[in-house]
Amino acid sequence: MPENDGVGFWFMFYTLNQYQDFKKAAVALSLLGQPDLVTDALYFEAKDIVGNDGVNKERVLELVTNLAKEAIQAAKTQHPDVSQQIQRINAAREYVDNLAAAAETGPKPEADGGHGEEFQKEQGEQTSQDHETALAHRLLYNRLSNLQQVYAVKVDPDSFPVPLTCDGRTPDGKHCDKMADFKHELLPGMPQTPAISRLRRGHMVCNAKHRWLIIPPQGTDMYVGPRAKSVRMPKKVRAVKDDESILEICYGEDGDSEEITVEAWKETLAAEWGISLQGIREETSRQATPNEGEQEDKQEDKQEGRQEDEKEDKREDKQED
Repeated sequence: MPENDGVGFWFMFYTLNQYQDFKKAAVALSLLGQPDLVTDALYFEAKDIVGNDGVNKERVLELVTNLAKEAIQAAKTQHPDVSQQIQRINAAREYVDNLAAAAETGPKPEADGGHGEEFQKEQGEQTSQDHETALAHRLLYNRLSNLQQVYAVKVDPDSFPVPLTCDGRTPDGKHCDKMADFKHELLPGMPQTPAISRLRRGHMVCNAKHRWLIIPPQGTDMYVGPRAKSVRMPKKVRAVKDDESILEICYGEDGDSEEITVEAWKETLAAEWGISLQGIREETSRQATPNEGEQEDKQEDKQEGRQEDEKEDKREDKQED
């Protein structure tokens, strides 16, 4: 994932929000926000399966992904409150530790006295599976152990790749320092504590057409983060009860929402805005690849640098003589 993807999704969210295209703004927010910490940490790709060239890496990836889902679900079941991130981390770690312990102490296949080719093949397959399971457990352990070290005491929203902060001001005109965390939602553009009540009293409305999208607490299931390959589309964005100016994001129950690949979503959005993503990719590629003239200049600079170093060495040798 390019390091600036989070910044890009922030600008997309901000722009779509300003144009009141709130459903697409919600998708950008999903890609921008911080997912549940355990879910985020236990996301594995093929490149993460390293350390043992003698195993089937595809099988290890499938195994570690399935075990990760189990650990995530166990942590969420024990601690359904999204604000209990540290407790979820510890619960997932305990789950993985128990898995590893059970694998080590579980019954092993006993030799039946056979020494034929079939028996040796079965023994070899069992050994290979044991290595794959051990590697999967180690990958899970390392991720969760690192997570425990980072968040040993508390979860700091400032540590997120792109903190979601308020861009409004307090009643006395100072910049608001509130940000979305795992406990609180955020209503950007206004002081957070009295925000909704002040809006409803009509003290903060400069334009009747203004709408404010509530940013849910970080770590809720709507957040998938910039690494995600797909994202859920909200069913709708609707006004909260008794206030048409404040909007909430709504998804279908039990995961009943349309899911779209991130690339397809970006292509659709770019087409609506008349932007050529292919043109951007080609320009980025040209900027990343120096042309022949630049390469020749670099080679000449290196050659000149070597010649200068040689001259300096000769001068030093003469001075020593």
